[in-house]
Amino acid sequence: MSVLKRNLFLVIGLLLLVACHSSGENNVNYQTKFVKGSTDNKIEVLDFGGSGTPILMLTGMGNSAHVYVDFAPKFKNDFQVYAMTRRGYGASELTPNGFSVDTLAQDILAVLKALDLNKVVLIGHSIAGDEISKFASTYPDKVEKVVYLDAAYDRTGVQELLMPYYPSYPEMTAKDS
Repeated sequence: MSVLKRNLFLVIGLLLLVACHSSGENNVNYQTKFVKGSTDNKIEVLDFGGSGTPILMLTGMGNSAHVYVDFAPKFKNDFQVYAMTRRGYGASELTPNGFSVDTLAQDILAVLKALDLNKVVLIGHSIAGDEISKFASTYPDKVEKVVYLDAAYDRTGVQELLMPYYPSYPEMTAKDS
């Protein structure tokens, strides 16, 4: 290989290394915390800081809390901002207990307890809408508000098709009506 080609590869490699190092979430300030979930599993929580009413952001299927690194800091002036990685994704531990909506709602409760949060605004994308609905209907005293980001779907019939990998719906109560 000629000296020119080798030097060219070296320069390109260094540029790529610098570009990767200076992009994205490396410039975002947050603290990564690990708390115990409802089955003593490890749950990853990103703390973006801020002050005021706490927000807990929940992700869509297959994502980790890191999907919020550009979005979450925008709320720091008015809120204490957290994002949670669902069990089995990112750095959160997968357990044999699975992904029932009841278990996922219990994980939210465990995170709130671990962070010493009494009441929270839940913001969720996609499948997190199911978790938010279950949590808010089960623990209404723990929820200030709910925000669905492309997360409110009628999944009638889909659950049977995708079982056993899909969370079950919460049972309707008289209070829900």
